[in-house]
Parts: sequence; C-alpha cells; structure tokens
Amino acid sequence: LYEAKVFLRSYADAIECIKQSAERTESLKRYEAVMNKIIQAKNTDEINFEYDKVIKGPKFKEMKEYKLFQFSNYVFKKYFPTFDGYAGDYDGLKKLLNDGYANLKKDAGEQ
Repeated sequence: LYEAKVFLRSYADAIECIKQSAERTESLKRYEAVMNKIIQAKNTDEINFEYDKVIKGPKFKEMKEYKLFQFSNYVFKKYFPTFDGYAGDYDGLKKLLNDGYANLKKDAGEQ
C-alpha cells in the first residue's frame, strides 16, 4: 500500500511537471510570435523606438492591426452609432445592440 501511494504521488508530480513545461513552452511561443511581429513592424517602418517608447513609423497606417482597427471602428459606428455615451437602461441597450446586429445581418445578406 505504501509503495502504491509513493508511486501515485510520483505520477501526480510527473503530470504536474509536464503540465508546467507545456505551459511554459506555449508562453515562450507566444512571446516569440509577439517579438517577431515587433521586429517585423520595426523593419518595415510601421513603428519606431524613441528611447523607451514605441512611436508611429512612416508606414504606421499600413499595419494590418491598424487597418483591422479602422474597419472594426467603421462597422461599430455604422451599426451601433449611439453606443458611445449611451446612458439609458438595460432594455434600451439590448434594443440598440439587437437592432444594430439585425441591420448588420441584413446588409450581409443573411436575412
């Protein structure tokens, strides 16, 4: 019985070690992907560095992230124009969101 308990504790420790190793490996992969994106953005003049600050580069508006933000902002303002500064009740907010979603679906040809 004692040997079985020792074995099970060792097994549980090994599983925990593997889990921590996998989490660390995944964390390093995410860090590497972010760093590669930063290096790429720097090399293509999308961003620059000024001392310890990241600043816009000459080609900042060509960044994929910038274009995605612009598109998202356009969609949000078109279909949910009164959302910013909304101070109404919950039912009004639901209506605002449902109406915007319905209009978005209609324009996308899903209705």
